[in-house]
This record gives sequence, C-alpha cells and structure tokens, in this order.
Amino acid sequence: MTKANTHDSIRSQLFSKSRFKTKIIDMLGRRVEIRQPSIGDLNRLSKTINKESDDNSAVVQLIIDYSYVPGTKTKLFTNADKEALSALPGGQWLVDYQTEFMKLSGIDTDAALKNLNQTA
Repeated sequence: MTKANTHDSIRSQLFSKSRFKTKIIDMLGRRVEIRQPSIGDLNRLSKTINKESDDNSAVVQLIIDYSYVPGTKTKLFTNADKEALSALPGGQWLVDYQTEFMKLSGIDTDAALKNLNQTA
C-alpha cells in the first residue's frame, strides 16, 4: 500500500532522507570521495566564485569543502590546507575533479564546455 500524496507525507519523504550522490575519483594517485552539494552549498559556492578575484582560491575551496575519505564522513582537508592545496600540480586529476563535481551538481558538462569555448 502506498502513502497518499498529501502535503505532510510529501514533505516527510523529502526531508527525512539525504539522497546525496558521491563519486570516487583519483587525486594524484589516491582515492578521494566527492560529495554532491546541497542547494545552500551551491548558493554559497556561487557567491564565493563571484566575489573571488583569484579563481584559484575558489577551486581550492571547492576541494576543501567536498573532498572526503571514501566511505566516511571525514573531510580530507581544512582551511589550514589552502596554501598546500594551491601548491599541488594541476593536470588531468583536477579536470576530472571539477567535471565530476559539476555532474554531481546537476550541471551539463558538455553544454558548459561548449559555452566556454564559444566565449573564448
């Protein structure tokens, strides 16, 4: 028997379970879990990106905020790691990280790349 679609039952189902997606990626030879951001996280991230004059600091903050030890609730980095993360070599791992984060955020990566190439 299914629950009736009432105001209270719909709200109860929506707010009772976290359905956040995760993705394991390779970060310089180590497995790291990336987590799907909440709506509030996306709002804060958008404000951070828009106010940051240094794009590097926004990328570093993204890595700090969404990198976890796989299968745990333990964040891998803190704000104290900003300088060390900024000094890491870039490369395909960073492209993969950002691409997977965009997918977890619901961003159409193909359309985003197309738009980026059109404005370049």
